[in-house]
Amino acid sequence: MGISSIRSHAKGKKHVDRVKAASGSKKINIGLGSYNQTCSVIYAVSNKNNCVLLVGFQARALASQLAESDAVRFMVGTQSLKLSNNQVHIVELNEENGALSTQVYQHSEGEVWSLIASPSDSNIIATCYNTLTEDNMCCMRSAIWRIPPCESDTTPAKLEQLTLLETEEFGQDVKMTVFHPTDGSKAVTVVNNHFIQWDLAAGDAKLVCSRTMEGKGQPRFTVGKWNPHQNCTQFVTVNEGHVKSWDLRNPTKQVWSIEAAHSQVVRYSVDCLVWSIRYNHFHDQLVLTSSSDSQVILTSVASISSEPLTNILDSDENQKEQKDKLEDGVLATYDEHEDSVYSVEWSSADPWTFASLSYDGRLVINKVSRADKYRILL
Repeated sequence: MGISSIRSHAKGKKHVDRVKAASGSKKINIGLGSYNQTCSVIYAVSNKNNCVLLVGFQARALASQLAESDAVRFMVGTQSLKLSNNQVHIVELNEENGALSTQVYQHSEGEVWSLIASPSDSNIIATCYNTLTEDNMCCMRSAIWRIPPCESDTTPAKLEQLTLLETEEFGQDVKMTVFHPTDGSKAVTVVNNHFIQWDLAAGDAKLVCSRTMEGKGQPRFTVGKWNPHQNCTQFVTVNEGHVKSWDLRNPTKQVWSIEAAHSQVVRYSVDCLVWSIRYNHFHDQLVLTSSSDSQVILTSVASISSEPLTNILDSDENQKEQKDKLEDGVLATYDEHEDSVYSVEWSSADPWTFASLSYDGRLVINKVSRADKYRILL
């Protein structure tokens, strides 16, 4: 259904008009159906360089649909103050004509702070969300969900909760739940100063092991990542700039640590906060960052990538070819956002496509320029 009316969000209709005028682009039909009070309104614009989609709620959770290798799809989790209004949007890019299509699913348990896709099942996701207890107190929870078939064009389907991860005994500050890099039946949740490994094979969540970080001042983990190397037996955590790796086969064993990895000593003239950083899994010399200054930056780190530059130049022709290769530095800066850009993700289907999400609910899908693409491939 083509959507011409727009429910204004935090910045109002003028904000949408600026997007349309700035891009000089056209409306795109969105497969959403008629909306009601529980369904956000989406407005989309597109040109030859990018596609912009506005969600009617604030948002900061973004993920690529990892198990989908044929279609470019991204997922967005909303943060509406009315908990029952929250949703997960699955947005697909038609690479032939640049059109966007989207399906909306209700996530009525609360506002989504983290959204992770299963690596083995395109219909399974994990979310961390803010909700209310029976005493009307805010608390963070995490759950595994199944995306149901879309049976209606007018009413968003509700996500099917497969299992609620029982994290209460470990604390209230649930940061994220991440899947094993290749096995969707395994997951780890980061909460307070603990990380908990789950076995999801039976449908419910069985606690496999947990690890507690001890220290002065009640230290807490801020983020965790499953290490895809070493047969995926290590889990890496960060707390207050300290990076630590743990052996999941023996959670009491710390494999390695980098103390004060991000200290004031290595900080320099930063005028904004970097919220997200992602390297390209196909071409790891490409790195994306997003920040509080509303910008997304694509950087080349060719000197430390797994595709090194030619080391020996034995002719003028080779020297000329070397000049055309990527060097370290900023390749492009994208400024389509007007609010803090909390998330950026590469597509799992197309190595040259990426998406960014700002807090005002604007999703922008961009591509690496052809010139930079050919400098990598040729």
